Formats: sequence, C-alpha cells, structure tokens
Amino acid sequence: MSSSKTQSPQRRVLKGCGLILGLFLSLCCVLLISGTIIYRFKYPPLPTATEAIVDVVDDQVAQLRGLEFQQPVTFTLMTAAELRQSIEADFATEWSIEEAQDEVIIMAAFDLLEPNFDLYNLYLDLYSEQIAGYYDPEEKTLYVISDNGAMNL
Repeated sequence: MSSSKTQSPQRRVLKGCGLILGLFLSLCCVLLISGTIIYRFKYPPLPTATEAIVDVVDDQVAQLRGLEFQQPVTFTLMTAAELRQSIEADFATEWSIEEAQDEVIIMAAFDLLEPNFDLYNLYLDLYSEQIAGYYDPEEKTLYVISDNGAMNL
C-alpha cells in the first residue's frame, strides 16, 4: 500500500496555493501597516473639529458647484512658514529676482514705482499672507494653513 507521506498532485498544488496565499496576505498586512505608519508620520490626522469642518466644506462646495466629488479630496494642514517656503520654491522656478528687477526698471521709467522698489518680496508677502488654504492640482491635495493644528476660519 502507498505511504501516508505520499500526496496526490492536486493536494500538493492546493497546499502550495495555500502557502502562497498566506504569504501574500502576510505581505499585504505588513505593507498596509507600514503604509499607514508612514502616512501618519507624513500627514498627521486632522483634529476632530477640523474633520467636521472639512465635511461641511465638502458638502457646500458640491452643492454650490452642482457637482459631486469624483474622489475624496485630501486635506493637509500646513503652517504659515511652510506656505512661505512653498511659495518661495515656486517663485524660484518661475520668476527670478533679476526678472522682478527688470520689471521694476520698466515701471520706474513710467513713474509707477521707485527704481529701488522690492517687487519680488512684495509678491512673496502678498501670496503668503492672509491665505486660508489652496488646492494643488498636481498633488491633488487641499492645503489648509494653520499654525495651531486646526483650521483658522
């Protein structure tokens, strides 16, 4: 008679599939947990009060536009200092201090500005002050400006 250790090919395939499935599920759990941990370090959870405000804003925007969101919008809190750094980085790639000085020279020729006017920093200040938030379409994220960890409304 055959030994008890001999298994049919079907049983070996089922055991192999079970082992592979188990490893796959274990890997998924590890990735899910590590992804959640990385996400929480990079993007701290919104305070409960802020989450409620975000829900209200979502509803109001959808109602005003007459359009439903196709996917959830990611909200991230950003400090005023982080906003300033972000704007400075954008300016550095799109508009140089030299270009701003050239524009001042042209405007000064028409007596619109003083020749030594700091147009570059005026725009930096203008774009970084009094901002409640902004949407970045490349990152698909709505940044809410807050220095205290909650929405400033």
